[in-house]
Amino acid sequence: MPASLVLSLVAACSGPGASVTPPDAADDVRDASVTDVRDGSDVRDGSDEASVLDGGAAIGAPCESPDDNSRGTCATGLTCLTEARGYPQGYCAGLCDAGACASGATCVTPGPLGATCLRGCSRNSDCRTLEGYVCSAVTRTCRLTDAPVGTRDGAACFTTEAGPFMATALPRRTFTTANRSLSAARTDSASEADGNVVFDPTRDAIVTPYIAIPAGGSFIGTTRAPALDGALTTARTGDPVQLWNADPLVIRLRDGTLRASFMGYRFGGFISYDTRMWVAASADGSAWDAPRAVDPEGTCAIRCDKPTIASGPLVGAPSREAVYVAYQVEQRENETGVLVVQRSDDNGATWTRPSLLAPVEEVAGARVAPQLVALSVADDGAVHAVYAGIPLSGLDATLWGNRGARIVHRVSRDGGATWSAAHSVARAGTDTPVYIQPTVARLGANLHVAWVDGTPDGAWNVKLSTSADGGTTWRTRTVNDDPSNCATHTLPALAADPTRAAVHVLWIENRFGDGMAAYAMCPDDPSRPCGANERVSDAGFTFTTSRDPTRWHGDYVGITVDTGGALHAVWSDTRTGSPAVYAARGVVP
Repeated sequence: MPASLVLSLVAACSGPGASVTPPDAADDVRDASVTDVRDGSDVRDGSDEASVLDGGAAIGAPCESPDDNSRGTCATGLTCLTEARGYPQGYCAGLCDAGACASGATCVTPGPLGATCLRGCSRNSDCRTLEGYVCSAVTRTCRLTDAPVGTRDGAACFTTEAGPFMATALPRRTFTTANRSLSAARTDSASEADGNVVFDPTRDAIVTPYIAIPAGGSFIGTTRAPALDGALTTARTGDPVQLWNADPLVIRLRDGTLRASFMGYRFGGFISYDTRMWVAASADGSAWDAPRAVDPEGTCAIRCDKPTIASGPLVGAPSREAVYVAYQVEQRENETGVLVVQRSDDNGATWTRPSLLAPVEEVAGARVAPQLVALSVADDGAVHAVYAGIPLSGLDATLWGNRGARIVHRVSRDGGATWSAAHSVARAGTDTPVYIQPTVARLGANLHVAWVDGTPDGAWNVKLSTSADGGTTWRTRTVNDDPSNCATHTLPALAADPTRAAVHVLWIENRFGDGMAAYAMCPDDPSRPCGANERVSDAGFTFTTSRDPTRWHGDYVGITVDTGGALHAVWSDTRTGSPAVYAARGVVP
């Protein structure tokens, strides 16, 4: 599916009572037609209504096939969308004939087969809900959910009480003090999400940016908080013209000042447009200068998305600092975009022209579109980029765990002008990456990448892949230590710790039903397992992967190590009923 066709749609339809304008519309390439239309009482599984025709299964029914794009066990004229392609238990679908489908089916464009006949529905119970299919509020067809949450037949995957699915409760061993709300003091927004964090050693404080959502738009909010107790300082920045802002990230430069990247955009008719990429400067996070546009005029004439920012030594001149911003550019209307990168050698005042970082291409046997890029600059000035490769087939299923998806690494050794060949971090044909932002951290000679692997039913695991040869080969560990695959673990963040020869990993999850922020310390050596998981949040919350802004957790969490070795974790949760940003300070025992 062309990414731009589904930009900004899914949050608008992600649940009863959802806002029609999402907080982060421009980066969402999830299928807008997949949404929850439950009325609160329906729990039936619609698979009992699937009929059998001429010895084969009807549209919407389960199926099996030895390969893609064949009938398999479906009725004549239908195609089995296989489980290997990402459809649980398979799904019989057909090609639209001049826009028409058989009784009980509806033509959807685009669909998994292009113009595709899918099973019609009026409520979730008309679909195979127990297998992860729901009724689209837009097309009224049965499709994979756009907000999967791992459960055990609708209940928590594990319990701390004795029984067949008992698991050990996660201790609060590193993060033992009470959480702090970084955004509760704001009176200019109703909810806040997408937090990440940097440490400011000169002021012994953390600075956290996030999307702040009042009525009728969004802006980039920030909070500066003392590392221990003390008053919070809130500030804001954003596009000087556009009403909507998203995807904030913050870095600290050598001179101690901060730079925040984000995007601004307009929103209308379920489409984001007039996008701009911005960088704002701040001395300490208590106030921000007027932002400067990064993208040259015309670069984002169609649409741009998801900027990321990083800094480090300039190649060939290590005493100088280079700042990099990378983002996705849609080059033609309704077509998947490419990744580009720009560099600034004057701390963000001016920028080079965009250079190509990643096109749509074949990576380890799968043709994928690049998105969700993260950057890290090595001590020698090499720029490492890690991004999600979205497969261009299996359209409904590509985003929630697909063997055709990739987590991709590239490196530039000339300041972002050219890039190496793509290498797959995820194991081709075995791993099933989920469309969640990967994160990257360097520790000595090792490069670490955290990403999410799973299946469309929401059984997602946090993976940590490590390369000792600059990104050519990788070894992978599972970070979460659940007894079996069931729960959703998502939004991983990394912090390198050279003192302890380890990386710290933060994520959010729901193994015991309620949501929580969780943590593990993983040795730098990839042959050693990650440490026992711990709880970071001191209160539970309703866990979701939905983009409904009234319950959304964002696309980022953040973790950093301060100069004294303490940890600072930041995330968004809904413990008070709406999204808000929280922080926790941890001391490794």
